[in-house]
Amino acid sequence: MANFKIRFSVEKLELEIEGSREDVPIITQALTNQFAGMLSPTNEIVQGKIVEDVVNDENIKPTVATALPSGKGKRKPPKGGKPKPRTTDEASEPLVWTHDTKKWGSPKQNWIAKKKAIWVMYIILQELNIDELTPFQIETAFNENFKKYRTIRATNISRDFNKQSGANAWVGKRNGKWFLTEVGTQEAETLVKEDRGLE
Repeated sequence: MANFKIRFSVEKLELEIEGSREDVPIITQALTNQFAGMLSPTNEIVQGKIVEDVVNDENIKPTVATALPSGKGKRKPPKGGKPKPRTTDEASEPLVWTHDTKKWGSPKQNWIAKKKAIWVMYIILQELNIDELTPFQIETAFNENFKKYRTIRATNISRDFNKQSGANAWVGKRNGKWFLTEVGTQEAETLVKEDRGLE
């Protein structure tokens, strides 16, 4: 058995990353790739391979700088430990439709997150016939299609929806998914009519 000894040292490694919670998977993958790239020559030495031209290697992963988002603000880490992992349903393909502003209008920046959420839930119900959504699906559907109207967050949607109860609640919950009640549907229709100048 051949013996070997490898010493790897990184002095004064400093790392500062800015981004939002949504950027964490991209940042994590970029950092993993970067550090794995630094360690791969060691593995090749142990395996007895000679690295001839690393610069032109097509398998080189992107560096951290190319994968990091260009976010400007810093966010505080969430309190209460690690965020819950997303379910398979939440990680599925985004809900896609062609938004007709003449038919459905557009959201308003000054709407609270709860109004934006029920408005987009109503449109998804009408356009895609999907009546139950997770907070993450609502967040993704709104933010991907209406980012310029200020984004919403799944955590805020859950918080606001959980505060509602009784006969006047806009939403109900079944198996971890939210659906519009009759009152919520009426409120969403009112938002659509207001935007289109019909009320």
